[in-house]
Amino acid sequence: MSDVATPLGGASFDGLVRVEDLGTVGQITLRGDFSSALFRDAVTDTAGIDFPAPRCATWTPERSVLWLSPDELLLLLPYDRAAAVTAALLAVSATRAHRATTLQSGTPTARLGSPLAWPIAAAAIRNG
Repeated sequence: MSDVATPLGGASFDGLVRVEDLGTVGQITLRGDFSSALFRDAVTDTAGIDFPAPRCATWTPERSVLWLSPDELLLLLPYDRAAAVTAALLAVSATRAHRATTLQSGTPTARLGSPLAWPIAAAAIRNG
């Protein structure tokens, strides 16, 4: 994957809410039969994180798996690891009806820090 830059360029801002650039995040979409032990094992073993319950997410400090639909997950991990993890998932599921796709966007992420962060973000979404 090519080098990507974030809109904030590593900057942070302290005001009413602290905004801190966390860099880019790799994203992998995973589709498959959630009732299949082979699929669930491929996800947990290769991604190194627990399989989420419906409409939930599991996470570690470095990775997250989000339930998107009854047959789709989104794996978030360090950008530079996305291609290798996708290849490993495809190797495990090559003979099965499962699919893993790396999203190449290198999505920028930011941390909002303040007791007011959630009310401000909610108001922005509601009014946005």
